Amino acid sequence: MPRSDAGTIRATERDMQLLRWIAEQYAIPIDQLAELIGATEHAARRLMQRWKKAGWAEGRVLIVRERPLVWVTRRGLDDMGIDYRPWEPTLAKIEHIRAVNAVRLSLEASRPNGIWTSERQLLKEQAQRQRAAREKGLEPPKAHHLADGLWQIAADAVPTAVEVERSYKGTERTTQIMLHLVHTQKLKVAYFTTPTIKPHLEAIVSSRADLAAHIRIYDIPRGEQ
Repeated sequence: MPRSDAGTIRATERDMQLLRWIAEQYAIPIDQLAELIGATEHAARRLMQRWKKAGWAEGRVLIVRERPLVWVTRRGLDDMGIDYRPWEPTLAKIEHIRAVNAVRLSLEASRPNGIWTSERQLLKEQAQRQRAAREKGLEPPKAHHLADGLWQIAADAVPTAVEVERSYKGTERTTQIMLHLVHTQKLKVAYFTTPTIKPHLEAIVSSRADLAAHIRIYDIPRGEQ
């Protein structure tokens, strides 16, 4: 007699870990998914199709001649116990997502036990603090600039703010962000950027000793500029 759940796709621990990683980053292009799972792009496409069949993820080509982008659906968030609001990709965010993913993949490859806190998680925590203040009848803290991620090499290590800069915000705005991260949030900062933008960031940092002591500037990994 056939089982009542025949044909049902059951989640593995690997599914849960990978879908959480993708949800934290908003989305992932299929070639980066292949890198994340340490397999071929063909294997990544099979995995995407499995998740789509289960209703956990969506994946499709959004830009002609580009690879499919994969993101977690509302059902995937619910089934995996991931407490984020559903998200749909926009063309404007795809390249930034790819660049931030490249940085996270590179950091985790160099330090497999490192801890990444995503911008999506930071936004959620900021909203929770604002909501808690309102529930107590207090003035909620103002929303402020959040890094693209926080990176810690160990649980007891001081986190470093990670900024991925693909479009220059101008000297004044960039300086304000740097000062906020260094002086208000008391963080060291790692900027990952393009060869075009890098000289602008270096000029700002070198002009102020208080920034130069806390900010380092790197290239975005693997040609994701």
